[in-house]
Amino acid sequence: MNYKEQSGQTIKEAFAEFHQKNPAVYSQFKVYFDYLHKYKGWQKVSAKLIIERIRAEVLVKTSDPEFKIDNNFTAHYVRLFVSENPQYEKCFEFRSLKS
Repeated sequence: MNYKEQSGQTIKEAFAEFHQKNPAVYSQFKVYFDYLHKYKGWQKVSAKLIIERIRAEVLVKTSDPEFKIDNNFTAHYVRLFVSENPQYEKCFEFRSLKS
């Protein structure tokens, strides 16, 4: 069963709702990107790595009772980040989105 079948929403719609309810996740995404890129000097950064680190190391509580951060949201977080910070687009690899 895919995400849309489970929730009745597209992944994009579910992400928008989750992001609105859980702004701390995106704040931490930016913090970890800065750490990896600016402090550690990484030229390529994995959005998946950032999300996993937020799950593992940060005491972020989210509104989702089942998942701290749904894997389907990773692509949307990185696209949001790059839309606000286009100078870092080449730091990430992008694949087509599933809706």
